[in-house]
Amino acid sequence: MSSTKFARLVVHSALALTCQACATTAAAKQVPQSHPTSLAAASEIRRELLVSKDLPELPGWESRLYLVEFPAGAQSLVHEHPVAGVGYVLDGSFESAFGDAPATVVHAGHGFVDLPHEPHHFRNPDPSLPLRFVIAGTFRKGDPLFRALPQ
Repeated sequence: MSSTKFARLVVHSALALTCQACATTAAAKQVPQSHPTSLAAASEIRRELLVSKDLPELPGWESRLYLVEFPAGAQSLVHEHPVAGVGYVLDGSFESAFGDAPATVVHAGHGFVDLPHEPHHFRNPDPSLPLRFVIAGTFRKGDPLFRALPQ
């Protein structure tokens, strides 16, 4: 398979999963729900796999979609992603920097792309509001969403 075909397949899979999740999230928002009480603990970051799908055209690969929740003021350890991720912020905002690049802030209603194999600094800068976003990517089966890097 050519690299162009592979790239198109990856983007198509990620967008399809993201669209499915956004529709599901929009439907869920119509029903009043409270945030889990675990969001009150700044040390607890929640990452939930919403869907995964094997890709028969790419043996050993799968597309995944995650819902990630960061409590107010929470930050992750410095980490890297094994593949590029395509995401969308549902609630709140985040500050993110890859390698030595300056930090950028992304707010609710905006999309973003996570870079693979770059040290990634990530935090919810808001001291009072939680952050919720979805992120999709096409991963080798068994690869994690991210790998923590030595501090």
